[in-house]
Amino acid sequence: MGIRDLPNLHRRLRVPYLVLPKSDFFLSRISTYADENGCWWWRDRIDQDGYGICTVPGTADHKPRRLRAHRVSYQLFVGLIEPDMVLDHLCRNRRCVNPAHLEPITRKENTLRGNGPTAINHRKTLCVHGHDDWATKSAGRYCRECDRLKDRNKR
Repeated sequence: MGIRDLPNLHRRLRVPYLVLPKSDFFLSRISTYADENGCWWWRDRIDQDGYGICTVPGTADHKPRRLRAHRVSYQLFVGLIEPDMVLDHLCRNRRCVNPAHLEPITRKENTLRGNGPTAINHRKTLCVHGHDDWATKSAGRYCRECDRLKDRNKR
């Protein structure tokens, strides 16, 4: 399914306190050709984290708001995002607004899927000495075997 094949689903969405832009306005800010991964590149403003920014019109009670473009895209073409969920870019491209590349997940899952220190440490199966005997304390995970060796050396 290409960009031009999408129906105007914005007419069916009922989003409280937020007026979404019309899909033709939104689509005019997307690269008309998907890249080899199928990503739809956002051509308008980008924030300091590399995500597209879309200004949505306000209502009578609210001023216009700046939202991340991938969140607007998901709400236009798929549906509402649950309040406790975030959108994960399955393609790892922050400028991509293709709703097929976005998956609503929890913040914890999003952190663990990433490439930050928390995710890297979570994926480790062996300690630096090659042991796989992990335990958890309030301060985090530790290797039981290394802990035993450290206690023996103290005596």
